[in-house]
Amino acid sequence: MFKLAVDLPPTEPRIYLFYISPVPAATFDPVKILFESGAFERAKADELYAKLKDTYTQIQPWPLVAFGG
Repeated sequence: MFKLAVDLPPTEPRIYLFYISPVPAATFDPVKILFESGAFERAKADELYAKLKDTYTQIQPWPLVAFGG
């Protein structure tokens, strides 16, 4: 999980990115990723959810491809 490393004014939206290796029928729902994927211990999932729960307004998958290397 990543966030933009720039201080933005309080009125600007925040951008959080989850990097997920492609898996058929994978979910991009942050709640399911945090609590059902097994990637996070419950305490860490609770901590991250507390930071995210009031912030996200949309979920948008961005397909990525490797280049130059």
